Amino acid sequence: MKLNPIFVFDNMSSTGINEVPSNAKVVVLDAGAGSPMEFIKKPGLSLDATSTITDLIANNGITQPSFSISDLSGIDLNTQAPVVGDTLVFDGTNWSPLNISTTVSENEFTASDGQTDFTLSSIVTQTSKIEVYTNGLRDTKGSYSVSDDGTDTTISFTDGKSENDVVDIVVYT
Repeated sequence: MKLNPIFVFDNMSSTGINEVPSNAKVVVLDAGAGSPMEFIKKPGLSLDATSTITDLIANNGITQPSFSISDLSGIDLNTQAPVVGDTLVFDGTNWSPLNISTTVSENEFTASDGQTDFTLSSIVTQTSKIEVYTNGLRDTKGSYSVSDDGTDTTISFTDGKSENDVVDIVVYT
């Protein structure tokens, strides 16, 4: 069995490709936007000491591979196109893009005696996660309520707070 060497280059502007023998595997660690690339160097290429990986690709018929969601052949895919920052998630039937960025809104209040309602700095939606603390201790979910209709900014407690209780409410959306 003959083993072909692997030559690793940092980026597309790296030189020295002329020293790589034909049929050797070439790996470029950053072929653009931090993405790696690999290919087999074809025989008979005309290169010199100043040739870069970019020169090799541009002048010698090597195509840089591209990847798309369709490369997941055999797996059901949602037709919704992903955007930058999306993550591919499986919903039980299809692979679908999902933006998983999170916004955190922190709200701190000093309660008046018997106060039950507090107005938050952000709107609470159905997908919001809420953490509520009174004087540093986490409140149970049953001790407060908030509408999740996408327009509400008020949280209501079933029992009134005591004078000078510190109420911290964190909303993740």
